[in-house]
Amino acid sequence: MDELKVSSPVSQVEQKVPVVVTVISWLMMFLGLSNFGVLVGSLMLAFQSSLIAHSGGEDLFSSITPKMNINYVNVGISVLLGIGLIVAGYGLGRMRKWALYVFTAISATEVIYVFYSFMGSPKQNFNVLLLPVIELLVLIYLWSISKKFN
Repeated sequence: MDELKVSSPVSQVEQKVPVVVTVISWLMMFLGLSNFGVLVGSLMLAFQSSLIAHSGGEDLFSSITPKMNINYVNVGISVLLGIGLIVAGYGLGRMRKWALYVFTAISATEVIYVFYSFMGSPKQNFNVLLLPVIELLVLIYLWSISKKFN
């Protein structure tokens, strides 16, 4: 006998997103967008300084940034983290399981990057470790409620 499968509206009821997850998702999207804002501003400043320096003129920012060397690896990592934060924030706001995996990858990348930068820095400022610690705590919380994600 063939079984008849009927989709019930009760099985498709969308569950409520916890307030903490909503706040986390909005903060992640804000951090991702601000990451792009800082990146674009820095690149514009570097580009403006290099154009004026090549033309032989003085600019307003030459005293602030006499020589800006752009590390394209850092720029690439910053772009990927910004995109990842926006995408993961969107997914977490809709309680999607894939967003947990994206946020886990972002957190792992950022922890490795910050730890590498921290160990290679002549001045070891412990304040830079604060964000990865907060990210890991948020990650632990999200994985503790991971059964609620679709």
